[in-house]
Amino acid sequence: MVDGKTPAEQKYFAGTRAFFSTFVAGADFDDDDMLKALSEGKDGLWEFRITFQPQWRVFGGFLRNGEFVALAQAKRGDLQKSSFGPIIMLVKNRWKSLFPDQSPLLSPRNTLVQDFDDDI
Repeated sequence: MVDGKTPAEQKYFAGTRAFFSTFVAGADFDDDDMLKALSEGKDGLWEFRITFQPQWRVFGGFLRNGEFVALAQAKRGDLQKSSFGPIIMLVKNRWKSLFPDQSPLLSPRNTLVQDFDDDI
């Protein structure tokens, strides 16, 4: 990840790294403010919600419990202007190209954010 050219960018990138580090470390992400299902959860797609300025969303799905595959990102403001339809289609298409024989997990969020299970 780029470290940013301005102090504001540097602060944002540091905050973003800290946000995802807490997920990797096993922090509780069982909250719509941080991790929300797209399309009411029917597709197994999720968005990580970076809520500090400038607000971004990171989209993808869970390959296994605790293992999120990020496939796209967008500014929250841009999504509000254009709707989520195009980004959802982009994420679905990228998932299918990477994992043609496996759909994203459809489990409840509290199951998905459990510790990564590498015994599978």
